[in-house]
Amino acid sequence: MRNDMTFPGRIFPTLVLTLMAATLCSGCIVIPYVVPPLKVQGQGGMAVGELYGSEDFQVDEFSSVIGAPNVRIGAFPLGFSESMMERNFDVGVGYLHERLLLSEKTGLNDRQFHGGYLEGNYWFYTDSDNSTALRIGLVLSADYLQELDPLNRTAGHGFGVFTGLGVEWVGAAEGLFMAADGGSSSGDAMIMGGFAKGETGIGLVAGTSYRQIGSQPYWTFTVGLSLRLPAAAGLIVIFDD
Repeated sequence: MRNDMTFPGRIFPTLVLTLMAATLCSGCIVIPYVVPPLKVQGQGGMAVGELYGSEDFQVDEFSSVIGAPNVRIGAFPLGFSESMMERNFDVGVGYLHERLLLSEKTGLNDRQFHGGYLEGNYWFYTDSDNSTALRIGLVLSADYLQELDPLNRTAGHGFGVFTGLGVEWVGAAEGLFMAADGGSSSGDAMIMGGFAKGETGIGLVAGTSYRQIGSQPYWTFTVGLSLRLPAAAGLIVIFDD
């Protein structure tokens, strides 16, 4: 069933009031925004290999398996058009941040990495109609990584490759939306409104990745959730006291 976010009786008058407030309010901060169709992913799992960042570090008394969470957010433009709901492929580009959770007993800070990625999806199974789709398929990502030191300065460069399986359920969304925050003693009142169009949905992904920073390779095995968000454009109005 189509996920239509349009509520003309409620949202359209509010949107008009928002535009009027943005035009007439001298004490307001108006921020226009445009956001492409997004896929947000959060994964967690374990890592094995050269985990401690130094070949000279003695790791015999520490675990050879540690936690490895990561977050990815990327633009997937093919999710904009409802007519492409039945496609069996997708491609996107985005930003990632991940950590290696080192034991406090090591005396070291968690290792953290960030960078960009290019992701491709091939769905070998799809079940779709005009406005919804269930997809199951392969996920492949090529990652560029920078290691950050405790002061968030670049300490090294590397690369990674992720392969896995994914399943997702998506629906088509199109319409106006509105959100408001009345403010508090710690913040100003805010209104956010706009128009959204594209795919929205939820999925699961599981897989393994190879990472190499300098001459120190390691592997991760992770599972996580993904969210599809539609493209959106509109205004944020902040009422500055």
